Amino acid sequence: MNGNVLVISLISLIPAALIVVCTFVLDRLEREPLSLLLFLAAAGAVICIPLQKAGGVLAGSVDRMMADQIRHDLTGIITYESQTAQTLHQGLISMVCMGLVPEFGKWLVLIIFVWNNVAYDCFFDGIVYGSFLAFGSAVCENIVYGARIGWDTLALRAVVYLPAEIMAGIVMGLFFSFAREAACSSEGNALRRWMLAAALLVPAILDGALYWIRNFSGGTSDLTLIIFMTVYSIVSVVILLTASTRDHCFSDMRLF
Repeated sequence: MNGNVLVISLISLIPAALIVVCTFVLDRLEREPLSLLLFLAAAGAVICIPLQKAGGVLAGSVDRMMADQIRHDLTGIITYESQTAQTLHQGLISMVCMGLVPEFGKWLVLIIFVWNNVAYDCFFDGIVYGSFLAFGSAVCENIVYGARIGWDTLALRAVVYLPAEIMAGIVMGLFFSFAREAACSSEGNALRRWMLAAALLVPAILDGALYWIRNFSGGTSDLTLIIFMTVYSIVSVVILLTASTRDHCFSDMRLF
């Protein structure tokens, strides 16, 4: 990678970094250990490339599975035998390969390294952990994209993909904390399982929807993308401000 691409890759991370800083500052009850936050950011970076490769392998499997219903021309444009085939193929690529696979890796890191961590004692902590984990992944992903595709793609990533990745981490952390809170109740096992599932599936659906809008929605993609990112941003701000204002230790059983 040339130096200019690396520098621009890092500059394009600024909007995403600002969101992460906001989550850290809004953690008003007790700041999280810096060592844990740096570990989560590093873990996000380490798992990024393997997860991208896994998503690519799975996408290739989807193409092979549907080989009799799709056609690739020499320029890479795909045509479909039917509308059903198009919907199925685009849905699997977007929601599973580009949404579920990357988010599953982050979700698993939270399960293994955060769930039983003694520092995880307040509701807002889950949001901080999710945002730092997502930021580590975003840093690695951005550098890889810059090296492969070039600096000219990084402007779009700076204002769309990277902030969306951090916002997905915020959403994951929110549901993760709902699950952690439910685990404090002797009658919360069913709710805990539902919230853990939501912590994986909701960010995966949001990631998949963003990928579908950018790659499969045709001439309406720009307007749809603006609407999607506007709503996504507003919801993320509401989550941050509300969860910060009503933050509590897990002994207080309800947030809302």
